[in-house]
Amino acid sequence: MPFKPISSSVDEHSVEMQLLIAVAALRPTMRADQRQRVLDLLQQSIDWEKFLEFAYHLDVLILIAYNLNQYFRNELPPETQKRLENNLSAQAIQNMTSVRALVAILREFEQHDIAVLNFKGPSLLARCYDHIMQRHYSDLDFIIHPAQYDLAVERLKSLGYRLVTENSDSFWNRNVYDARKGYHQAFTHPDVAFLVEIHWRITNEGYSMVLPEALMWSNVQTVSWGKVGIKTFSDELLLLLLSAHGAKHKWDALKWVCDIGFLLQDQRGLDWVKYLDLARRFRCLRRALLSIVLACSLFDLPLPPALVPEIEREPEVKRLCDLVCLWLLAEGNEGVLPEKLGFMADIYDTPWQRFQQRLDIFPILIGRLLQPSERDREIIQLPNALSFLYILIRPLRLLLQRLGLLKRRTVQS
Repeated sequence: MPFKPISSSVDEHSVEMQLLIAVAALRPTMRADQRQRVLDLLQQSIDWEKFLEFAYHLDVLILIAYNLNQYFRNELPPETQKRLENNLSAQAIQNMTSVRALVAILREFEQHDIAVLNFKGPSLLARCYDHIMQRHYSDLDFIIHPAQYDLAVERLKSLGYRLVTENSDSFWNRNVYDARKGYHQAFTHPDVAFLVEIHWRITNEGYSMVLPEALMWSNVQTVSWGKVGIKTFSDELLLLLLSAHGAKHKWDALKWVCDIGFLLQDQRGLDWVKYLDLARRFRCLRRALLSIVLACSLFDLPLPPALVPEIEREPEVKRLCDLVCLWLLAEGNEGVLPEKLGFMADIYDTPWQRFQQRLDIFPILIGRLLQPSERDREIIQLPNALSFLYILIRPLRLLLQRLGLLKRRTVQS
């Protein structure tokens, strides 16, 4: 039987949340009981506005829209059908634009002998999902050798891309790093609404899991996107990176759990011994196990037999899964949960890692409490001369949101 943490029992939640999880897990090879489960839920009284708000908040609106439109279109109210179609149409334009950009960049790099991998985005869709329309992504990430950085920048500029500089007014300016000190650089193009990011490392040197260049380039596979072959990481390394990425962001988005769940359902001979060896080597075993337990728990999948002994030796993983489900499936307004602060330390393997992480929590918390966001500026628009007041507005906004006195951002039609 699949492992089920107590707090992750989806049946304890509203019918809208139950439907969301059931629809998110659907594949063309769905079992008869999975299909019947969705049909039974659709027969109940669904608050579609609430349902779509959940999907938007958990960043699976496109996946939900595609699956419902593909498998249960005739069961939906006409107005809901139209809203889902509108979302799919908009996403189709963005995804096809990004694919054209991807192909152009890959061809340009190939012509100039620049070795390149695509991470996340189209390569993740091609490897884990069934259709281009099942996942939203907002940028294109490429991995190159550090020695080829200057040449890669030159070729991107020849295609019309421009480096996001510190003098730019772009919203993305906060992600810019010096090319020799950071791990990636962001580029924009006047004709596209997404970023192209060039990485020479996966993470910054201060992060707990820094992958050697040789290891990255020795764990590569090619996935097919139509007639285009895209080089990306091997399944084992991809799964480990997705696990670390989800944990880094406290698994706040259901789409990251879907990535893991879909990859687990299409293993194609995934080497679990290699996966565990990589996790131990980079001291991220808890994160590696947590992602598997979380996906199997939410989507009713069997745990890989090779991982069961490891999970039993790590009882903390079950508690962490419980915590993630606590806020991932929460149906109230978002807020700063104390549990998340402890989670960010407890996901690490060694006592020393956890101690270091706890030392870092306080300044991070203060920064997140006081640094204004787009949401704060949407609620109250202040002139530049009074912008310092956002430092006071943000804690108040978070408190009102936590108390349920202020609604979170709603999904657009």
